[in-house]
Amino acid sequence: MKEILGILRQELVLCTRLSELVDQQETELAKTLDSQTVASVVQQMEPLLKQLGKAEKQKTLLLAQAGESTIADFLQKQPLSPEKELFGQLLDKLARVSQKLRQAGDGNAVLLQRNLQYIAFSINVMAQAQADTTYASTGGDESKTLQTKKMFDQSV
Repeated sequence: MKEILGILRQELVLCTRLSELVDQQETELAKTLDSQTVASVVQQMEPLLKQLGKAEKQKTLLLAQAGESTIADFLQKQPLSPEKELFGQLLDKLARVSQKLRQAGDGNAVLLQRNLQYIAFSINVMAQAQADTTYASTGGDESKTLQTKKMFDQSV
């Protein structure tokens, strides 16, 4: 049980650090389009994610040795003790941090999508792209269906 507790502590520390980096990434995505800064934050995340993956593998191996498939099953079969209470607290904290990471990741995905839309919009403006009509009569003159206005995305 002590080995799994150690792994949970390690996972909590790693997830907390990841949460800080994700918050930093969100700030950078929201305020600037500086890809270098965002890339440096992602590079800082990579070793943490690798360590987290190794810790998860170790935890899975220890659970398999104990004959359990999930951490909840393992915890349920442990006798009542201060370690079991600490175990439950660590799991709760880890679940909260994981949920925060999921939400921040979803938010960052939205910010990235907006940045990609802005880049596509900028390319369209620089290329002076023209938009054709969505609906045109069949067999009509195509020169009449081409709009002379530039294509602008309303969401930008």
